Amino acid sequence: MACSGDGTSDRHRRRLPRPRPGERHGARGADAARLRTRYDRIRSLGDDGTGAGDRRMMQVVAQVGQWLGLGGSIVANLFNPRLIVIGGYFASLAEWLLPHGQDQLQRLVVAAPAAQCRFVASTLGFGAASRGAASMVVNRIIDDPTTIMDSLPRPTAY
Repeated sequence: MACSGDGTSDRHRRRLPRPRPGERHGARGADAARLRTRYDRIRSLGDDGTGAGDRRMMQVVAQVGQWLGLGGSIVANLFNPRLIVIGGYFASLAEWLLPHGQDQLQRLVVAAPAAQCRFVASTLGFGAASRGAASMVVNRIIDDPTTIMDSLPRPTAY
């Protein structure tokens, strides 16, 4: 196995397609179809439980839940929040992820009050972050309409 000069092996490089110029990094063609199929299998866990009998899939979801708990324990040890809200793909798999994540969180949190921290799944959907960001801008403009003037070009005196 030869090194390609950027830290990846040639074997790894052949496995992943290179993005075309101007294209975001991502899978194309057969790789994209394979990823969509995997995503559909994962979504089926959250939708109707058809994937729940797949032992390998459940092991992977449990492992992701444990990593989620590890990340949550770091946040809990630093900031001591009462809740950690998860969203996106994690929220759609919350039924399977959160028990593993919560166990890991309880095991790794150092301070007793931080042990009261728990995970909850967002019910706002994938667009919640962008809607929240837009509402912050709108609220700032409503609070002080002159803030718009800072970004407008000013006339120059002759």
